[in-house]
Amino acid sequence: MEVQELQNKIKELEGRLSRLEKIENKRQTFKIIKIVIKIIIALAILFGIWMGYNYVNETIIKPYKETVDEIKGTYDNVKSYDFSLDSILGKNKDKNKE
Repeated sequence: MEVQELQNKIKELEGRLSRLEKIENKRQTFKIIKIVIKIIIALAILFGIWMGYNYVNETIIKPYKETVDEIKGTYDNVKSYDFSLDSILGKNKDKNKE
């Protein structure tokens, strides 16, 4: 009888073991699925940030920079132009002498 009891115990333990292996396989599968979902969400967030940056860059930053560059260019042209009173009067004196 002892042998029979031991065989029943072995069968019971094998059944428990197979059930635990199934549970472990499901747990590993869900773990992998969760990791993949987290990676997809992270990539979606990064893509959204990239698209948002491109939108803001194209609609706000680039036109602003172009306007600033245009204003700086105009300022440099005006700054380099000679508005001195001597140059204005000097040209008038030369014209009056002739």
